[in-house]
Amino acid sequence: MKKYFLVVLLLAIFGGVKISAQNQPCGDTLHYLQINMTTGTWGGEMSWTLLNDANQPVNGGGGYGNNQAFTLTQCLPSGCYTMHLHDSFGDGWNGGTMDLTLDGQNIFSGTLSAGSDMVFTIAMNAMGCQSSIPVGCMDPAAANYNPAAQMSDASCIYLGCTDPYAMNYNASATQNDSSCVYCNEGVYAHLYICAFANGNQINLSILDSNGVSIFNSPLINNGAIYNTNVCLDSNMCYTAVMTNNAGLPGWNNGYFWVSVGGAQVINQSLDANSTFEEANFSMFGACNVPVIAGCTDTWAMNYNPQATLSDGSCVYPVYGCMDLNALNYMEEATVNSNCLYPNMCGNMNLIYFESSSQNGNYSDYYTITDENNSMVGYNYVGESNYACVNDGCFFIQLNTWDANPALDTLTIQVNNNEIYSFTSSQLLFSLNTICLNDPTGFAVAGCTDVNALNYNSMATENDNSCVFASDCPNGFSYIQGSTGSWGNEMSFDITNSAGEIVFSFEGSTSNTTFLEYACLAPDCYSVQMEDSWGDGWNGGYVYLTESNGVGNYQGVLNWGNLGWGNFSVGGMCTEALWGCMDSTALNYASWATQDDGSCMYNDNDTINWNPGMALNSNWEVKVFPNPSNDLVWLNVSGLNQNELAKCQVFAADGRLVSEKSFTTNGNANFVVEGIESETGIFFVKLIIQNESKLTRVIKL
Repeated sequence: MKKYFLVVLLLAIFGGVKISAQNQPCGDTLHYLQINMTTGTWGGEMSWTLLNDANQPVNGGGGYGNNQAFTLTQCLPSGCYTMHLHDSFGDGWNGGTMDLTLDGQNIFSGTLSAGSDMVFTIAMNAMGCQSSIPVGCMDPAAANYNPAAQMSDASCIYLGCTDPYAMNYNASATQNDSSCVYCNEGVYAHLYICAFANGNQINLSILDSNGVSIFNSPLINNGAIYNTNVCLDSNMCYTAVMTNNAGLPGWNNGYFWVSVGGAQVINQSLDANSTFEEANFSMFGACNVPVIAGCTDTWAMNYNPQATLSDGSCVYPVYGCMDLNALNYMEEATVNSNCLYPNMCGNMNLIYFESSSQNGNYSDYYTITDENNSMVGYNYVGESNYACVNDGCFFIQLNTWDANPALDTLTIQVNNNEIYSFTSSQLLFSLNTICLNDPTGFAVAGCTDVNALNYNSMATENDNSCVFASDCPNGFSYIQGSTGSWGNEMSFDITNSAGEIVFSFEGSTSNTTFLEYACLAPDCYSVQMEDSWGDGWNGGYVYLTESNGVGNYQGVLNWGNLGWGNFSVGGMCTEALWGCMDSTALNYASWATQDDGSCMYNDNDTINWNPGMALNSNWEVKVFPNPSNDLVWLNVSGLNQNELAKCQVFAADGRLVSEKSFTTNGNANFVVEGIESETGIFFVKLIIQNESKLTRVIKL
């Protein structure tokens, strides 16, 4: 559901600069006001009113169609005017704009970016203008309610308990009234009520098994979300009594749930055909269920399916080599995995490599290739790996797609004795070499002329392949990058303004860098990026620089099978804004001027997603089941005690769907909120201090 925001902006604009009478459509005594409007994705929610200094409407409009543009003009006498912009849903104009021109001078260009209202004054040959609309707190439930106000100024003060640890915590309260009540015997439970249309008709009471009321809902506004705590006893069976206090059926899709320790014990709504309904629940789900303490986390090694109460005893597996004689022995491992030994390569050389980074990222990885550019091994930054290789010389290359790369270090151990160490903080990639039992060094064929476009700094033998700038009289660009973990799926084309393909790339070997060039005359070019499987480039990227070293394009296909970009050589075109232009898509971009084919729809997409990595952190995040057609659970493990954390859920178009703050107790396990009845693609972000992790959730 959408959230409501009230934003009031008082902006004084002093106009009234008259133009000559012969160019003034309204003559010499009246002012000429021109209003240019564009509507956004929810044009029907947009409206506006222009009032004179007597607070009387002189113009206005509303209820428009989506993505329309029109112009209105009006002749007005001198005086003070108030412009009132309004959105009926309360989430701003969603891309709609207004431009005002007074007597030939632009006095306003903007939008209602968020909330329901925005007010500013227009002075037409007048001084001291103020808004003619009385503003103040318009909510009768607020302590400072102003019955004379005609528009909210977001100043409402709500009294209540503001302590989130209190049993009667009121998330809507802005000022503590010393009414907090605490749960001294029992367990805190989180009560959540969500209202849609006719929220003031929702009434919820919760009774314990003795018939004593422990909660009775307050007045709830339309579209409101109400959060509080209730105190539950493990020996009690509770009854939730749901009614419509207007005597009408149902709650109009409104609902409530109660959770204990992050796990929901009830999630109910008043049926659309009923005016009264009861539902029983207890701390542990159904009533009269015996309390069995144990590990309730299915991800733990000692998970107890009979347990109804978590006792904090869960033990999680740590995968690693547990053999003291192995090269990669891990002291903290609890499950033996992937041990490496000095003699495992026979007569070949064993190279064991591990890396660390101040900014680990799945886009960063090392590759090891031989003199023929054949891959012999690779690993992601922050991980370890090994390879068995013959004697010879090898390229060690770090590939990164980090705009501000930190210090990355790679350590290579050869045959359990020789150690090489490489560090790099260079953008895109850095290259090093090692030779094993090969005193002759590299024998690499390529262009050895430093003045050539395709100069190969690693080449030791000239193969007569050199190409020079004179071969590109209109200029050239370097095209460099790397394939990802599925290099054979990656490809891209560069097309000029005439639609001619001037460069094509077809990937082959995975995790391999490339450096090419193309003769690119001054023009406007487009880049079409493709992935034959449809799950993005899996770490691959492309980067273009002009011959003078100026970068003009960098791109990566994050997911899907098609993406677009454009760039200019010689300043020949204006950069387009690429994005999804279909307003029915999940990731619709209202600002886009060119469709990039990235639109995502509710089509049960099951693309694999690699969760993001936090910086230098041991805590882990898991969501399950994923994909899901029901509740989605989130498990966070490896946390410290009493650590403040936040969970944010975003829709595919970037909207914040829900936000939850909590204090950790070493781990957490709770339902992902806000998507219970939704479908599509969502992103769950966990934030602890200055670290975060991102995971994608697919709701079917």
